[in-house]
Amino acid sequence: MSHRNAPLTPTGRLRLARCVVDDGWPLRRAAERFQVSHTTAARWAGRYRQLGAAGMRDRSSRPHHSPHQTPATVEQQVLRLRREHRIGPVRLAARCGIAASTAHRTCKDALGAGIQARLDKVSQEYDRMLTELHERAPKAKILTVGYPTIVPQDASKCGYGDLTKFGTITQGDLNWLRQDVLEPLNKTIENSTGTQDTASFINLYTPSQDHSVCDDTKWVEGFVTLPDQLSFVHPNALGHRNAADHIEEAMLNTIS
Repeated sequence: MSHRNAPLTPTGRLRLARCVVDDGWPLRRAAERFQVSHTTAARWAGRYRQLGAAGMRDRSSRPHHSPHQTPATVEQQVLRLRREHRIGPVRLAARCGIAASTAHRTCKDALGAGIQARLDKVSQEYDRMLTELHERAPKAKILTVGYPTIVPQDASKCGYGDLTKFGTITQGDLNWLRQDVLEPLNKTIENSTGTQDTASFINLYTPSQDHSVCDDTKWVEGFVTLPDQLSFVHPNALGHRNAADHIEEAMLNTIS
C-alpha cells in the first residue's frame, strides 16, 4: 500500500523512472511532466536503477514491534458491532472498553485496507485505455473528466441522520471518505491523464467546492431528494450543467 500523501502511485512512479532511465529524459523535464519535485524524480529514478519495477513501492514505516497494538479479538469485536449496529466510535469504545480514537482507527484501517490497490488498478486501467486510444487515433484529442466535490471540507455541515445528506455516516467517516478516497481518485485520474501529451484532464472538483451534498446550493443530491425520491449521491440538474459547461469549454479549446 502506498502512503496516502505519496505524490505518485507505483504505476506513475514507474512511468516517471522509465522516462528518465530508459528514455533518457532529464530529471527536470520528468519532474515537470509528472508534477513532482526534482528530488522526488531523482529518488524514483535511482530506485528503478537499483531495484527495477519492484522498487517503486513505498518502504513500510510500520515498526517491527508494536507493544500497544490493539488485540485482534478486540478489533474483530469493534468491526462486528460496527457492521451489526452501525454505531460510531464513541459507542463502540464504550462497548469494547477502548478509547474512541482506537475504535475509529480500527474501522478506518479495515475500510482503507484495499483502497490503494483499487486506486492503483484505476491508474493502470486509465494508462492502458489512454495508450490504446492514442495508438488507434494518434491525432485525436482525449479529454478525461474528474469527479465533483461530494463531501465538503467542513463535514460539520452534514447533519447526522439527515437523509437529504449522508444519513448516519459520521463526520469522521466523511472526512476519511473525502481525504483518502475521493480526492486521491481524482488525483489518480489526473496523473494518468498527464502522462499523455494528447490528453487533458477536466477538473470538476475545484469549481464545485461550495456545492457539495451538504451545501445549501448543492450540485449533488444526498441519499434522498425531497419529498421522497431516492438519489443515492448523484448530480442534480445544476451539477450536470456545471459538468457540461466545463466539458464544452475544454472541447472548444482543443479545436481552436
